[in-house]
Amino acid sequence: MVHLRRWWASKYHSSPKSAEFNAYTMEEMAIEFFEDHYLDDRKRLWRDEKEEYGDIQLPDIGDPLIDRWEEQFSKGTTPDLTEGLPEKLKQKFLKTMAEVDKETERKRIEEEKRKLDQFFAGPSDSEMYAGFADNYRT
Repeated sequence: MVHLRRWWASKYHSSPKSAEFNAYTMEEMAIEFFEDHYLDDRKRLWRDEKEEYGDIQLPDIGDPLIDRWEEQFSKGTTPDLTEGLPEKLKQKFLKTMAEVDKETERKRIEEEKRKLDQFFAGPSDSEMYAGFADNYRT
């Protein structure tokens, strides 16, 4: 829990006592952590698994396409999952993935904008120095 709290506070530059932090469930926070941790460096997942379990060897199932994908996964690379699809279905899949990428990017940009707005919104001068003169009255 402490590690997740520190990771979240560092990522969002916000206090773990904030309303945003408290809006997360432990499951949501853990999922977001692992997405950041492994999606930023996809090979890290395979490296960590290899260190713990040794070489990952998936059994051949007899389908050359699936066996090739499994071999590529075991080496930490992402296979072309559209391989073997009819052209029409492949284009539909690629279009859907492009839309997902656009939505993901839109959300990332919105989050960055929110962070910048929050950073620059800080307290006004009057709020920052409120009570300052009261402390120095004679």
